Amino acid sequence: MLDINCFAKREATIQRKYASQFELDNLRREFNKQNKRVAQLKIAKEDATEAIKDTEETKKLIADKEKEVQEAKDALYSRLSTIGNLVRDSVPFDNNEDNNAVIRAWGEKRVEKKLRNHVDLVELLGIADLKKGADVAGGRGFYLKVDGVRLNQALINFGLEFLEKRGYTALQTPFFMRKDAMAKCAQLAQFDEELYKEGLTSNHFLGTFEWKLHLIGAAKGLATSCSEVRIGSQNHEIRINLDIDCTTLGSQNT
Repeated sequence: MLDINCFAKREATIQRKYASQFELDNLRREFNKQNKRVAQLKIAKEDATEAIKDTEETKKLIADKEKEVQEAKDALYSRLSTIGNLVRDSVPFDNNEDNNAVIRAWGEKRVEKKLRNHVDLVELLGIADLKKGADVAGGRGFYLKVDGVRLNQALINFGLEFLEKRGYTALQTPFFMRKDAMAKCAQLAQFDEELYKEGLTSNHFLGTFEWKLHLIGAAKGLATSCSEVRIGSQNHEIRINLDIDCTTLGSQNT
């Protein structure tokens, strides 16, 4: 959850950066004046010892102030990375998801008795092995087999064809994303526990595709691999799904 105090902290950090930069600019102007004074003394063949000493002291002050300015810039960047994107005014505000707005709905919910769910159906049809899947991958693990594999591929192809006919473009994004690129569209401090990290670099294994699309300015219909770490009170559950997503950024009529 966004800490509302982050805006005040951000403003304080901006003022600190501006103040440090102002002091640095003044020191540089003073250094230029002192350098000119040294040159004038040397041309006049006068003793420039004290003037040179002053320039050396100012040079050290400039180096220290440059570090201070850089620290302020880094602090500002860190503050900015904790502020997420603003949501539209049409998005309902609530303490949980119970009052989420329903934008669209298709079909009618069946309410007949003894309806079988997807788990029952795939077991009855013999197109998935849930027991072996759970043994290997834990809860919710499964093996698709024979027609289960074909059905999954058929649904993917149907989704792609359905969306492409409506003008969307299929994209498969990179699985990894550099940390500096990710910081442009996500709050790293908030999502740190939910992200896979590649040990030798700063690359992150992305949970969903939309962050990578922000950086190329495109969000169309796509089939994506979705992986994320879900952290619960009992254990850590890792989920990898194949989704058909249909999203267009910047449009309320999608």
